[in-house]
Amino acid sequence: MVCTIQDGEADIKFASWCKQLNQPMAVEAIDGDFLPIAMASCEGDVAVRRYKIGDGHNYEWVHIPTLRDGMASILRHTKSVQIHRTVRDRAKWELECLLVLIGLTGTDYSRGIPLIKPKKLWHILPKILPILANECFHGGNASPQLVPEVAAEAVYSAIYANIFASHIKSSGDFHAVMASMQSSKLAARTKQSLPSFERAECTIKNVNFILAYWTGARPESMDPQYGFREVQGQVKFEDEAAF
Repeated sequence: MVCTIQDGEADIKFASWCKQLNQPMAVEAIDGDFLPIAMASCEGDVAVRRYKIGDGHNYEWVHIPTLRDGMASILRHTKSVQIHRTVRDRAKWELECLLVLIGLTGTDYSRGIPLIKPKKLWHILPKILPILANECFHGGNASPQLVPEVAAEAVYSAIYANIFASHIKSSGDFHAVMASMQSSKLAARTKQSLPSFERAECTIKNVNFILAYWTGARPESMDPQYGFREVQGQVKFEDEAAF
């Protein structure tokens, strides 16, 4: 079946149709959410025709099962990764971690990690993947969810400690890493861009919304657990709404 989807929220509609029809599908779409949603929610033979990465004038076909299996294999066999047995036995832990990493790089619903581009995150994958997989998820949820205070502390401190290792004299928890960077010879503009713990925790909550949304759980976006607040008719991130 070939579907051309252009209306709003079409990505979630497409995932629902994929489950109901249970047959091969080819989907033409511009929104980048189609790829992670298809990987999270579509089990059959699905291909997405989308703008080619780095070239918005040409299209490319992405075969979802191949992409999903390839990414899962990379995460599973990342050099030096030590994953606990309980995690290895959990279905789709690789996909869960991949979706979190996508959410952390910035989406329509989440801000990226300041100063950290996706390529940098990928380069330190062996350092952060074990922490993310082993320490940061709630157990027993229908859709994967992170423990905000744990993930903000563990994942953010590991990311900055590894990428800015030459500038950090005292590693450890989030506040120790940030304090060390603030006292380093980094440029003032770089220091001003470093996140507060409140922002880090808010982003993790936002990623929980994305995880629920992409896996078809239909979350209520203004539920306080997802880090969004309405202020004078505008939706703001939790840490910004406090000011």
